[in-house]
Amino acid sequence: MKEGKEEIPDNILTLNLSTIKKVLKITGDINLPDYNLIIKSDNVFELLQAEVETGFFPGSTKKKDILTALGKAIINKISSFSTDAQFGRLYQIANLILTDLDRQNSLFYSTNDSFQNSLSALGWTGSFAPVSSDTYALVELNLGANKANCCVTRETSHTITSTDAINRVSTSEPSINHKITVVFTNNSPSENPTPPTFFGGNYIAFLRFYLPDNATNIKVDNPDFTLDKNFGFTQVGLFHTTKSLTTTQINLSYDLPKDNYALTILKQHGLETSPQTINLFGEILSTPLETSFGI
Repeated sequence: MKEGKEEIPDNILTLNLSTIKKVLKITGDINLPDYNLIIKSDNVFELLQAEVETGFFPGSTKKKDILTALGKAIINKISSFSTDAQFGRLYQIANLILTDLDRQNSLFYSTNDSFQNSLSALGWTGSFAPVSSDTYALVELNLGANKANCCVTRETSHTITSTDAINRVSTSEPSINHKITVVFTNNSPSENPTPPTFFGGNYIAFLRFYLPDNATNIKVDNPDFTLDKNFGFTQVGLFHTTKSLTTTQINLSYDLPKDNYALTILKQHGLETSPQTINLFGEILSTPLETSFGI
Protein backbone atom coordinates (compact mmCIF):
# COMPACT_ATOMS: atom_id res chain seq x y z
CA MET A 1 0.00 0.00 0.00
CA LYS A 2 1.17 3.56 -0.69
CA GLU A 3 -0.56 6.73 0.54
CA GLY A 4 -3.73 4.75 1.16
CA LYS A 5 -3.91 3.47 -2.42
CA GLU A 6 -3.10 0.10 -3.92
CA GLU A 7 0.09 -0.03 -5.94
CA ILE A 8 -0.17 -1.12 -9.57
CA PRO A 9 2.05 -4.22 -9.95
CA ASP A 10 4.54 -4.59 -12.79
CA ASN A 11 4.06 -8.36 -12.90
CA ILE A 12 0.98 -10.45 -12.08
CA LEU A 13 0.90 -14.21 -11.53
CA THR A 14 -2.61 -15.64 -11.27
CA LEU A 15 -2.99 -18.94 -9.43
CA ASN A 16 -5.92 -21.29 -9.80
CA LEU A 17 -7.49 -22.75 -6.64
CA SER A 18 -6.25 -26.19 -7.68
CA THR A 19 -2.70 -24.78 -7.70
CA ILE A 20 -3.14 -23.28 -4.23
CA LYS A 21 -4.36 -26.65 -2.96
CA LYS A 22 -1.21 -28.31 -4.32
CA VAL A 23 1.00 -25.62 -2.76
CA LEU A 24 -0.68 -26.17 0.63
CA LYS A 25 0.11 -29.88 0.42
CA ILE A 26 3.78 -28.89 0.26
CA THR A 27 3.82 -26.02 2.78
CA GLY A 28 1.54 -27.67 5.31
CA ASP A 29 -1.23 -25.95 7.25
CA ILE A 30 -1.53 -22.15 7.23
CA ASN A 31 -2.78 -20.38 10.35
CA LEU A 32 -4.93 -17.25 9.93
CA PRO A 33 -5.36 -16.07 13.54
CA ASP A 34 -7.32 -12.94 12.57
CA TYR A 35 -10.01 -15.22 11.15
CA ASN A 36 -9.57 -18.05 13.66
CA LEU A 37 -8.92 -20.42 10.74
CA ILE A 38 -6.38 -23.13 9.99
CA ILE A 39 -6.24 -23.55 6.21
CA LYS A 40 -5.39 -26.98 4.80
CA SER A 41 -5.26 -28.35 1.28
CA ASP A 42 -8.44 -30.36 1.79
CA ASN A 43 -10.51 -27.56 3.38
CA VAL A 44 -9.31 -24.36 1.70
CA PHE A 45 -12.30 -24.02 -0.65
CA GLU A 46 -14.96 -24.76 1.97
CA LEU A 47 -13.48 -22.54 4.69
CA LEU A 48 -12.77 -19.57 2.43
CA GLN A 49 -16.16 -19.76 0.76
CA ALA A 50 -17.97 -20.01 4.10
CA GLU A 51 -16.02 -17.03 5.45
CA VAL A 52 -16.83 -14.94 2.37
CA GLU A 53 -20.52 -15.87 2.15
CA THR A 54 -21.35 -15.45 5.84
CA GLY A 55 -22.64 -11.93 6.46
CA PHE A 56 -21.96 -10.85 2.87
CA PHE A 57 -23.37 -7.52 1.71
CA PRO A 58 -22.89 -5.46 -1.48
CA GLY A 59 -19.56 -3.66 -1.35
CA SER A 60 -18.07 -6.12 1.14
CA THR A 61 -14.30 -6.62 0.88
CA LYS A 62 -14.28 -9.88 2.85
CA LYS A 63 -13.25 -11.99 -0.15
CA LYS A 64 -10.37 -9.72 -1.09
CA ASP A 65 -9.26 -9.34 2.54
CA ILE A 66 -9.12 -13.04 3.38
CA LEU A 67 -7.47 -13.98 0.08
CA THR A 68 -4.86 -11.28 0.67
CA ALA A 69 -4.28 -12.59 4.20
CA LEU A 70 -3.91 -16.17 2.95
CA GLY A 71 -1.55 -15.12 0.16
CA LYS A 72 0.69 -13.20 2.56
CA ALA A 73 0.68 -16.09 5.04
CA ILE A 74 1.73 -18.58 2.34
CA ILE A 75 4.50 -16.27 1.11
CA ASN A 76 5.74 -15.73 4.68
CA LYS A 77 5.84 -19.46 5.31
CA ILE A 78 7.70 -20.14 2.07
CA SER A 79 10.13 -17.29 2.86
CA SER A 80 10.91 -18.92 6.20
CA PHE A 81 12.18 -22.13 4.59
CA SER A 82 15.91 -22.26 5.32
CA THR A 83 17.02 -25.85 5.98
CA ASP A 84 18.12 -28.27 3.28
CA ALA A 85 14.90 -30.23 3.67
CA GLN A 86 12.88 -27.04 3.30
CA PHE A 87 14.81 -26.08 0.17
CA GLY A 88 13.48 -29.32 -1.26
CA ARG A 89 10.01 -27.97 -0.66
CA LEU A 90 10.91 -24.74 -2.44
CA TYR A 91 11.97 -26.80 -5.47
CA GLN A 92 8.66 -28.69 -5.38
CA ILE A 93 6.67 -25.45 -5.29
CA ALA A 94 8.70 -23.90 -8.13
CA ASN A 95 8.29 -27.04 -10.23
CA LEU A 96 4.56 -27.12 -9.48
CA ILE A 97 4.03 -23.52 -10.60
CA LEU A 98 6.11 -24.04 -13.74
CA THR A 99 4.05 -27.11 -14.61
CA ASP A 100 0.80 -25.23 -14.05
CA LEU A 101 2.05 -22.35 -16.21
CA ASP A 102 2.85 -24.83 -18.98
CA ARG A 103 -0.64 -26.30 -18.60
CA GLN A 104 -2.26 -22.84 -18.43
CA ASN A 105 -3.72 -23.45 -14.98
CA SER A 106 -1.78 -20.33 -14.00
CA LEU A 107 -1.10 -17.24 -16.11
CA PHE A 108 1.58 -14.52 -16.06
CA TYR A 109 1.35 -10.89 -17.15
CA SER A 110 4.05 -8.21 -17.23
CA THR A 111 3.95 -4.51 -18.09
CA ASN A 112 7.45 -4.92 -19.57
CA ASP A 113 6.89 -5.53 -23.28
CA SER A 114 10.09 -7.53 -23.80
CA PHE A 115 9.40 -9.76 -20.80
CA GLN A 116 5.74 -10.13 -21.84
CA ASN A 117 6.83 -11.27 -25.31
CA SER A 118 9.09 -13.89 -23.72
CA LEU A 119 6.23 -15.08 -21.50
CA SER A 120 3.94 -15.25 -24.52
CA ALA A 121 6.47 -17.34 -26.43
CA LEU A 122 6.41 -19.80 -23.53
CA GLY A 123 2.62 -19.95 -23.70
CA TRP A 124 2.18 -18.53 -20.19
CA THR A 125 0.10 -15.42 -20.95
CA GLY A 126 -3.22 -16.95 -21.96
CA SER A 127 -3.05 -15.80 -25.59
CA PHE A 128 -5.98 -17.09 -27.62
CA ALA A 129 -5.76 -17.45 -31.40
CA PRO A 130 -6.10 -20.04 -34.18
CA VAL A 131 -2.98 -22.16 -34.73
CA SER A 132 -4.11 -24.65 -37.42
CA SER A 133 -6.75 -25.05 -40.11
CA ASP A 134 -9.20 -26.63 -37.62
CA THR A 135 -8.66 -24.93 -34.25
CA TYR A 136 -11.44 -25.61 -31.75
CA ALA A 137 -12.08 -24.41 -28.20
CA LEU A 138 -14.89 -24.35 -25.66
CA VAL A 139 -15.01 -21.60 -23.03
CA GLU A 140 -17.57 -21.93 -20.23
CA LEU A 141 -18.97 -19.14 -18.06
CA ASN A 142 -20.97 -20.05 -14.95
CA LEU A 143 -23.90 -17.62 -14.56
CA GLY A 144 -25.66 -19.44 -11.73
CA ALA A 145 -24.41 -17.27 -8.83
CA ASN A 146 -23.01 -20.44 -7.26
CA LYS A 147 -19.88 -22.59 -7.30
CA ALA A 148 -21.31 -25.47 -9.35
CA ASN A 149 -18.00 -25.64 -11.26
CA CYS A 150 -16.63 -27.68 -8.36
CA CYS A 151 -19.07 -30.50 -9.12
CA VAL A 152 -19.22 -30.44 -12.95
CA THR A 153 -17.28 -32.69 -15.31
CA ARG A 154 -17.35 -32.69 -19.07
CA GLU A 155 -16.29 -35.13 -21.79
CA THR A 156 -16.03 -34.27 -25.48
CA SER A 157 -15.98 -36.49 -28.54
CA HIS A 158 -14.94 -35.42 -32.04
CA THR A 159 -15.69 -37.25 -35.28
CA ILE A 160 -13.79 -35.89 -38.28
CA THR A 161 -14.56 -37.29 -41.70
CA SER A 162 -13.85 -36.48 -45.33
CA THR A 163 -16.94 -35.93 -47.43
CA ASP A 164 -16.46 -36.60 -51.14
CA ALA A 165 -17.99 -34.16 -53.57
CA ILE A 166 -20.08 -36.90 -55.19
CA ASN A 167 -22.03 -37.30 -51.95
CA ARG A 168 -22.62 -33.61 -51.45
CA VAL A 169 -25.32 -31.31 -52.76
CA SER A 170 -24.29 -27.95 -51.30
CA THR A 171 -20.83 -27.71 -52.91
CA SER A 172 -18.83 -29.14 -55.76
CA GLU A 173 -15.66 -29.38 -53.67
CA PRO A 174 -14.77 -32.16 -51.20
CA SER A 175 -14.67 -31.03 -47.59
CA ILE A 176 -14.04 -32.00 -43.97
CA ASN A 177 -16.94 -32.51 -41.57
CA HIS A 178 -16.25 -32.06 -37.83
CA LYS A 179 -18.94 -33.32 -35.44
CA ILE A 180 -18.64 -32.53 -31.72
CA THR A 181 -20.56 -33.88 -28.74
CA VAL A 182 -20.01 -32.43 -25.26
CA VAL A 183 -21.48 -34.28 -22.26
CA PHE A 184 -21.80 -32.40 -18.95
CA THR A 185 -22.34 -34.20 -15.62
CA ASN A 186 -23.32 -32.20 -12.54
CA ASN A 187 -22.66 -34.08 -9.30
CA SER A 188 -24.03 -31.32 -7.04
CA PRO A 189 -26.27 -33.01 -4.45
CA SER A 190 -28.85 -30.19 -4.50
CA GLU A 191 -30.09 -27.59 -6.98
CA ASN A 192 -29.19 -24.57 -4.84
CA PRO A 193 -26.32 -23.62 -2.50
CA THR A 194 -26.85 -24.30 1.20
CA PRO A 195 -24.16 -22.13 2.87
CA PRO A 196 -22.05 -22.46 4.85
CA THR A 197 -21.71 -26.19 4.03
CA PHE A 198 -22.40 -26.41 0.27
CA PHE A 199 -21.95 -23.86 -2.51
CA GLY A 200 -22.76 -25.79 -5.69
CA GLY A 201 -26.11 -26.23 -7.41
CA ASN A 202 -27.52 -26.17 -10.93
CA TYR A 203 -24.90 -25.39 -13.59
CA ILE A 204 -26.34 -22.46 -15.56
CA ALA A 205 -23.68 -21.71 -18.15
CA PHE A 206 -23.06 -19.57 -21.19
CA LEU A 207 -21.01 -21.67 -23.58
CA ARG A 208 -18.80 -20.20 -26.28
CA PHE A 209 -17.60 -22.61 -28.95
CA TYR A 210 -14.73 -21.24 -31.01
CA LEU A 211 -14.62 -22.72 -34.52
CA PRO A 212 -12.44 -21.90 -37.55
CA ASP A 213 -13.22 -18.56 -39.16
CA ASN A 214 -14.00 -20.29 -42.49
CA ALA A 215 -16.33 -22.92 -40.99
CA THR A 216 -19.52 -23.41 -43.02
CA ASN A 217 -22.77 -25.37 -42.65
CA ILE A 218 -22.67 -24.85 -38.85
CA LYS A 219 -25.34 -26.90 -37.07
CA VAL A 220 -26.19 -26.79 -33.35
CA ASP A 221 -28.93 -28.70 -31.52
CA ASN A 222 -29.99 -25.49 -29.78
CA PRO A 223 -32.23 -23.12 -31.77
CA ASP A 224 -31.18 -20.06 -29.78
CA PHE A 225 -27.45 -20.08 -30.55
CA THR A 226 -25.69 -16.93 -31.76
CA LEU A 227 -22.89 -16.49 -34.29
CA ASP A 228 -20.13 -13.88 -33.99
CA LYS A 229 -16.57 -13.30 -35.14
CA ASN A 230 -13.97 -12.98 -32.36
CA PHE A 231 -10.20 -13.50 -32.00
CA GLY A 232 -9.98 -14.86 -35.56
CA PHE A 233 -12.67 -17.49 -34.87
CA THR A 234 -16.32 -18.03 -35.61
CA GLN A 235 -17.92 -17.93 -32.15
CA VAL A 236 -21.03 -20.00 -31.40
CA GLY A 237 -22.70 -18.84 -28.18
CA LEU A 238 -25.56 -20.44 -26.26
CA PHE A 239 -27.05 -20.81 -22.78
CA HIS A 240 -27.10 -24.32 -21.34
CA THR A 241 -28.27 -25.67 -17.98
CA THR A 242 -27.22 -28.92 -16.31
CA LYS A 243 -29.27 -29.44 -13.17
CA SER A 244 -27.87 -31.16 -10.09
CA LEU A 245 -27.44 -34.94 -10.38
CA THR A 246 -28.15 -34.88 -14.13
CA THR A 247 -26.25 -35.28 -17.39
CA THR A 248 -26.81 -33.12 -20.48
CA GLN A 249 -25.44 -33.06 -24.00
CA ILE A 250 -24.65 -30.52 -26.70
CA ASN A 251 -24.10 -31.49 -30.35
CA LEU A 252 -22.71 -29.31 -33.12
CA SER A 253 -20.99 -29.75 -36.46
CA TYR A 254 -19.41 -27.75 -39.25
CA ASP A 255 -17.62 -28.15 -42.57
CA LEU A 256 -14.16 -27.02 -43.66
CA PRO A 257 -12.15 -27.07 -46.89
CA LYS A 258 -10.27 -30.34 -47.29
CA ASP A 259 -6.83 -28.99 -48.21
CA ASN A 260 -3.98 -28.96 -45.63
CA TYR A 261 -6.12 -30.18 -42.74
CA ALA A 262 -4.72 -30.08 -39.18
CA LEU A 263 -6.56 -30.24 -35.84
CA THR A 264 -5.89 -28.23 -32.69
CA ILE A 265 -7.99 -28.36 -29.50
CA LEU A 266 -7.27 -25.43 -27.22
CA LYS A 267 -7.60 -25.95 -23.48
CA GLN A 268 -9.73 -23.58 -21.39
CA HIS A 269 -7.43 -21.66 -19.05
CA GLY A 270 -7.71 -22.80 -15.44
CA LEU A 271 -9.58 -26.02 -16.22
CA GLU A 272 -7.25 -28.82 -15.12
CA THR A 273 -8.58 -31.49 -17.48
CA SER A 274 -11.32 -31.90 -20.07
CA PRO A 275 -11.17 -35.41 -21.60
CA GLN A 276 -11.40 -35.52 -25.40
CA THR A 277 -11.89 -38.53 -27.67
CA ILE A 278 -11.09 -37.97 -31.34
CA ASN A 279 -12.07 -40.14 -34.31
CA LEU A 280 -9.76 -38.67 -36.94
CA PHE A 281 -10.56 -40.27 -40.30
CA GLY A 282 -11.05 -43.60 -38.51
CA GLU A 283 -8.03 -43.34 -36.20
CA ILE A 284 -9.06 -43.18 -32.52
CA LEU A 285 -7.10 -40.78 -30.31
CA SER A 286 -7.66 -39.45 -26.81
CA THR A 287 -6.28 -36.77 -24.52
CA PRO A 288 -7.14 -35.51 -21.01
CA LEU A 289 -6.46 -32.03 -22.43
CA GLU A 290 -4.14 -31.08 -19.59
CA THR A 291 -2.62 -28.79 -22.19
CA SER A 292 -3.69 -27.84 -25.70
CA PHE A 293 -3.68 -30.74 -28.18
CA GLY A 294 -2.63 -30.74 -31.81
CA ILE A 295 -2.18 -33.20 -34.63
